[in-house]
Amino acid sequence: MKKGKVTFKTFYITDDKKNKRSNSVFNVKNSHNILQSSIVAGSGTTPYVTAGEGNNSIYAYISFDKNQIEEGNAIMIGGKTMVITYQAKDFFSNDSHNLVLYAKDENLKKELIQLFMVASLNKSLKPIYSWGDSISKAKIIKDKFNLPVTSTGSIDYKFMETYIRAIEKLTIQRVLDWRAKKIAATKTVVNEGKNVTTLQQRSNSKQYELFENDTPMMVAESKMDNIKNR
Repeated sequence: MKKGKVTFKTFYITDDKKNKRSNSVFNVKNSHNILQSSIVAGSGTTPYVTAGEGNNSIYAYISFDKNQIEEGNAIMIGGKTMVITYQAKDFFSNDSHNLVLYAKDENLKKELIQLFMVASLNKSLKPIYSWGDSISKAKIIKDKFNLPVTSTGSIDYKFMETYIRAIEKLTIQRVLDWRAKKIAATKTVVNEGKNVTTLQQRSNSKQYELFENDTPMMVAESKMDNIKNR
């Protein structure tokens, strides 16, 4: 990618039914609106997704009206915050301003490919929208984003999947390297502590031995002096 050997092509994010354009990548809908005050955190196992950053935007796991559930294996865009996440499982949403994107092509529905598209959507949409000019179902019709393509111009599914898998491996390796360094550092501290303790023990033992050896000698010398005096 850095050497420019990967070719990218621009695609519409969603269809424009008014102008009868249907060559987009996603079907889009507004999510349901479930206020935070209406839910009980920890009451179930379904993710309650907000537009907040961190923890893949999952605020809690809840039980709620199943008629308001959003189908998983989708990309959610926080309508006001522009936080874009991939939601693998069915979920509840906190705000009807949030957009839920469903890939139209079955080949694009794989998790790794969806993660690639999340990154591409972030790159394309975040410079456009802000809190004061938030994204919406009407506005996103005109928006585009980039995906890698093969020499024939079709979407390169294999490249996207391979790329994200490589990123995962690199991330795991970084974690393993960090863990190995932490373990090595801990062992060094422990060993240094053991060495200090051993030295202290030896030092205390030597003092004790000297004290024990000196005392009899002093007693013996005192007795010899008494005998000589007699």
